[in-house]
Amino acid sequence: MGLYTLDPLDTYFVRDGRGFEAGSDTDAASLPVPTPFTLNGMVRGALLGSDACRRWRFYTSECSGCDRLHGCAVRPAVGSRLGVAGGLAGTLSVSGPWFVVNEQVLLPAPLDMIVEEDALSGAMSGDETRALDTHVLAPAEGDARASLPTGMRMLQPSVELRGFHPVPGWISWPVFADYAKGLRPKLRRLENWWTAADLLVVEPRVGLAMDNKTGRALDAHLYFAQHRRLQSGVRLALEIDITGDASKLLDGIRVVPLGGEMRAATFGVQEFAAPWEATVDLDTAETAAPAPTRVKWVLLQPAWFAAGWHPVISKGWKLVAARLERTERIGGWNAALGDPRPLLSFVPAGAVYYLERVPDVADEDAERAYVAASRADTPSMTAEPVAFSDMGFGFSLPATW
Repeated sequence: MGLYTLDPLDTYFVRDGRGFEAGSDTDAASLPVPTPFTLNGMVRGALLGSDACRRWRFYTSECSGCDRLHGCAVRPAVGSRLGVAGGLAGTLSVSGPWFVVNEQVLLPAPLDMIVEEDALSGAMSGDETRALDTHVLAPAEGDARASLPTGMRMLQPSVELRGFHPVPGWISWPVFADYAKGLRPKLRRLENWWTAADLLVVEPRVGLAMDNKTGRALDAHLYFAQHRRLQSGVRLALEIDITGDASKLLDGIRVVPLGGEMRAATFGVQEFAAPWEATVDLDTAETAAPAPTRVKWVLLQPAWFAAGWHPVISKGWKLVAARLERTERIGGWNAALGDPRPLLSFVPAGAVYYLERVPDVADEDAERAYVAASRADTPSMTAEPVAFSDMGFGFSLPATW
């Protein structure tokens, strides 16, 4: 996989796919970061628009009649029109987006990483030099006396706190690596922890709806658009896994359209790699046994599961607790089909699933399942459609508890 950075030349504007009607709706806000849908469309569109292809009109009809189809390097990579059931999936796989600061790839803070409310208020109000002590939620022993599914446990902090709050924002890889080993790293704002305000600026713009047929502005169809601008020194990044001759095509792409209004962003491969290429090794953690009996999965990108919030779990493991927030509603526009995507509910990034080994399953079966699940691919959560996984949805990493 290669790590590519995106540097918007101005602001960017990416909505979540909910309906908006200029003239009757007055305020359209951008998501903090582009969705995997947006990034996949951007990369596939860039490949289809490269000098090796430039055959978009053929692609929308499954490349029928294209005089470059024989020996084409683009079609095997992008596959059939995205969203056509039973179509060619393609070899292209995209993961992201991620924030990058000083060549550090930032990760969303796990929802079970908590800090005391008073300490957090101080750090958020301007005391940026103050170090925050973190704590971690863990499943309580015994069955919960609450309206939880059978077998699920309540979560509680490791120490008694007067009040606590999940760490907001994004953390550096060293912080996540310590957390994954069961440690309690200290947070320092702008050093190893960043809030949304540290990374992004909300920039209001005034929009005017256009008539697509005439290309003219529509009277009395003004609206406000809340664009996003990256702070100085902040970049966006994505991982791209592409094989064959198509991998060389990306090297020639320098500018891509990002999000709504096709606003320009520079695009290029980086020499530094994503830190999780060396997957977290739980066996080296002081709190982890040679053959772990407990593991938790931290979602670093939104995930869609057929059973709602509940993933499919590998044989030999059982789900005992989960730390979730309100679902994210994500849709978008399918350019290949010329239709809007259905608006789906995704489990948000930062969600945590706690698993325990099943005692009556043979050790070799459980260990084999654990080794398989220890890859960034997360085959332990296979409820996602293949296309969603290849788009980067559901990307997660393991941690101990």
